[in-house]
Formats: sequence, C-alpha cells, structure tokens
Amino acid sequence: MTRDVLRWFVLAITLGLSIPGCSPDDDEEEAGETHHAESQPVARNERGETVVTLDVEDQKNAGIVTQPLVAGALQPELTAYGRLEEDPSQSFTLRAPVAGMVKPPDSGTWPRLGQTQEDGVLIGRIEPRLSPVERADLASRLSAAHGEMEEVSAELSAAQASYESKKQLNIQGHIVSDRAMEEAEARVKGAEARLKTAVETIRLIEASLTATSGPTEPLVLRLVSGGEVVEVGAQPGESLEAGQTILRVARYDRLLARVELPVGEFVRPPPRHARVVVVGRDERPWQAQAAAIAPAINPLTGGEAFLFLFTSDDPTLRPGLAIVAYIALTGEAQKGAIIPRSAVVRLEGGTWIYVKSGEQEFTRRAVNDLRPTEAGWFAAGLDPDQIVVVTGAQALLSTEFTSRAVEEEEE
Repeated sequence: MTRDVLRWFVLAITLGLSIPGCSPDDDEEEAGETHHAESQPVARNERGETVVTLDVEDQKNAGIVTQPLVAGALQPELTAYGRLEEDPSQSFTLRAPVAGMVKPPDSGTWPRLGQTQEDGVLIGRIEPRLSPVERADLASRLSAAHGEMEEVSAELSAAQASYESKKQLNIQGHIVSDRAMEEAEARVKGAEARLKTAVETIRLIEASLTATSGPTEPLVLRLVSGGEVVEVGAQPGESLEAGQTILRVARYDRLLARVELPVGEFVRPPPRHARVVVVGRDERPWQAQAAAIAPAINPLTGGEAFLFLFTSDDPTLRPGLAIVAYIALTGEAQKGAIIPRSAVVRLEGGTWIYVKSGEQEFTRRAVNDLRPTEAGWFAAGLDPDQIVVVTGAQALLSTEFTSRAVEEEEE
C-alpha cells in the first residue's frame, strides 16, 4: 500500500466516510445474517420431516440419551373397548337372618367403608324380633336350609375327589396343568365356604325357633368371606327386617373386563385370551382369559360383547374403569420393533419419536397404531435398526417450539 493510499484511508476513518465494500454496518449485517443462518436448529428434510440439530455440548446439557430399537413380533389383534366389572364370586353380602335390632361387637368397632375384613370375622349381633308368622316363615327357611346343606355337601365331596385326582395327575409328570389344579382347589374352597354358611344359617334359625317367647338370645353376625367393605346397610341400634343387607364386602384381586367389539366386527371362534389395558395406564397390560360371551348386548352400541377374567395385584383397580382390550386373532405374527415408552412424544393428536439421523441431527418421525406391551410400545413394520432418543425427547420438542416462536417474531 503506497503512502498516499494509506493517508486517504486514515482520513476516511477519521471523517467517518464510508469506503465501498468496507462499511461497518454492512459487516455487522453480514455477520448477523451468517450467525442467524448458523443458529437455526430446526429444518425439514426431503421427506418433510422436522430435523432438530444440537451440537454435542447442547446434547449433554439437554440430557439426550439414545439407544437402538429392539425387534419384536406380535399376533394380529382386534381392539375393543369397555369397562371393568366386579367378579360376583368375589363378593359377599351379609343379610339379617331375622328381624331385629343390630348390636355392635363386644370389642372392636362397627365396620366402615374401605376397611378390609378377614374371613369369619365377628362384626356384631342382632337381637331377634319374632312374631308367630315369622316363626312359621323360619320353619320353612330351616327346611330349605337343610336341603341346601345336603346339596352343598354332595358338591363338596365331588369337588374334593376331583381335586385329589387332578393333584395326583399333576404330580405324575404334569398330566394335568397347574391352572386346572388351582381351579379344582378353588371349587373345593368355594363349596366349603357355602357349606359353612348353610350350617351357620341352620344353627341361627334353630336357635330362634327354640325360644319359647319373646326375643331369643342375640344372634352373631359373622362374615363367612372377607374382603373390602364396599357397602354398609345398617348401623348399630337400627331395627332391620329379615333379609335386609347389613354389610357387603368384595375382593378386587380378580376382575371382569367387559368389552364390546365395533359394530360389524366378529371373532370366530370366540377369543380365548386378550391383553387388557386400563385407559391412562398403558405401562401395565394385563393378560386376561376369556370367561364367556356377554349375556346381553348393549342396545346403544349393538356390538358383540365378551367377558374376560384376570387377576390383579393393583389395589387401585375398581369396577367402572374404562379399558381397552387387544383380542388375539389367529394368523401370522406381525414383525416390527418395541419402542420404549419414554421415547414417545405426543403432539397435535399424533405420536412421534426422535430418530438419530446424524451426529448432531434428530428427525421427528410419526409412529402409528402403537400397541402396549410390558416392554414398551409395539409398532408393526418399524425398522428395528433405528436409534431413537429415550431420554430428552421432550427437550427436542421444546427446541422445535422455541425455534418456531423465534421465526414468527422475526417475520
């Protein structure tokens, strides 16, 4: 650079003159545009999918963790909807054996809603109030109770013989399955409980009939089968009529799932099992066995209905909860991949995952027809070789929204 040119350059800077191609404003504007272009973390690929770019440092700060999908296979299924129902065999209603006044137990308190009562617990007494007509009615009921006791005794003998036979066959090389043996044992216990109830009923009626005049001695009120108290029909000091409900208990470790197929859908032969999911609790599908075709069709929906039975260790499950049942169909198993639950994000009514598409790129990809399993969500036809974000997917979604908001402000 010559001495004259240098002097002109210094003079221009001193006077604030603009030099073509060297304007400070132009430099700042160009630098700003370059920085803006480089700072854009969200773009779209050729398939129209959203791609989020985060450098390694930002990934660490966001807690991004990735892992490859796991291959999976699942039988074809039909989706049905319904609600949980109480298993009638799991509830017991204590009714007043005679007309009279309810008395509390000598020790302890009167049962309250939500309490758990043990089998055979004494909850109180009832002081009978008998008239001649009631005595005649008791005599008729005593005869019926004797007949019921004989019937239950015969049923118990048959159930015990069946259980012992199945037990021996199970020991000899599992000729009979463990489930069949458990069902036989359950029938024995049920018959024993009903026999105990019949004997107790006979004793109470006989005690009432042997009284010569006035009220007989107080009769004990005992729960043959325990469970959670779900209904209290009387309080101590109240006068009841014979047959009135005093207390009802139920167990919810075994429930019925009543589901209805979409109108026009049929399953032939009838299904044998299904996976039941309580709405909002997709992380825990329950394996349920078919109990029966529902005895009645809902006139509002008109779809074929089925009852499925399953056991539960979740004390919060209650009749009335909405459920989804995935009924297994015959056919070749569908191949796909298992998506961890933490990898799925929901947006605008759809379900999405973030697939690692580069060292710093993550592509948001739609996944449809997800079916819950114990290991996660099953997606048919999904490539199991993909690497997905299992921790930090919400952070990537937040980055999308932040970038979109910035763009809208600049516009």
